[in-house]
Amino acid sequence: MAARPVAVKRARMVGSQGRPMLAPDVTFEGFTAPDWERLLAAFTPRSRDADDGPEGGLVVLHDGERVRKLVHTRVGRLDPSGLAWPTSLPDLAERHGARFAVAADLDALDDVMHELGARLRRHDDALRQWTTLATIVRERLASGRLAAWPRRLRPVPIPTPRMVDAVLDSVCPVGRVALLGLFADGQLATSVAVLREARGLTRIVGPDAMRRRMGLCSGDFRRDYRHLVEVTARTIGPLSFGCFAEEATLRALSVDDTPGAWARAVAVRDVILAPMPAPLVVPLGLDAARAGIAALRDVLERADPIGSTFAGALLSRITPGANGPAPFDPLDALRRLLAR
Repeated sequence: MAARPVAVKRARMVGSQGRPMLAPDVTFEGFTAPDWERLLAAFTPRSRDADDGPEGGLVVLHDGERVRKLVHTRVGRLDPSGLAWPTSLPDLAERHGARFAVAADLDALDDVMHELGARLRRHDDALRQWTTLATIVRERLASGRLAAWPRRLRPVPIPTPRMVDAVLDSVCPVGRVALLGLFADGQLATSVAVLREARGLTRIVGPDAMRRRMGLCSGDFRRDYRHLVEVTARTIGPLSFGCFAEEATLRALSVDDTPGAWARAVAVRDVILAPMPAPLVVPLGLDAARAGIAALRDVLERADPIGSTFAGALLSRITPGANGPAPFDPLDALRRLLAR
């Protein structure tokens, strides 16, 4: 049964240029409970062994010497008796079967909220409030008042409100729709279409209404996604960006850090971006370049271990951080030469 549209009336979220992120009345429609759960699952961070590995997280409160409270997000409260602090968060998470762990001293959360109150100003919009909070949390992580494992977002800078506005304008301009469609077992598994107008995001539409209008699917998402695009354009608005894939493919890519994985998936149409915004062309090109450099390094290492040392150093200078080798060590090269 189709979910009834729900008008969500909430506090207005305004971007740095005075443009609302969310309209005062947002229409949320076309989702059944399974549709919504599958959509959330697509964006839930997963480890490589998520199917067989630990689930949930661990929250640790300590006084600097002992763990005072220990809570598992799936299991509930655990006995902290005998746990000294500091201790290794990865070891603690493994011991209690948790996928991540967060630790704070007893006064850290109050400190974060007091600091947030001191930095905010009356005219700050909701986006600026969230970026300020993220900045404070990162500062406390750096100082040790808060600790987290794993910290996958450590090298990622906190975006400014102006940056968020620029991303929205480039990916989904006013009057256009951004669309994500995931397929499984030859059918539309879940999707979400977001319409952006001058007054903000006005419609968030799920797959329930789309399925009825798409008609019979062929079982190949590479053909069926076009029907979803046509229905979306006809009932909601013209697309500015669309991403389509098998549900399993997206899950696999979310944990695949192999150079060129995303670029390869797009090239062989395991992931279809249509239309593709210009800002995505550069990162996909860089991903393909990382794959090419990794392949070249592999060929050099197989052909000539000595030559690959020098070539690897050059490649790492061209693409620092792109899965590059260890820093060039001339003594190591000399040892390899003498060994021959």
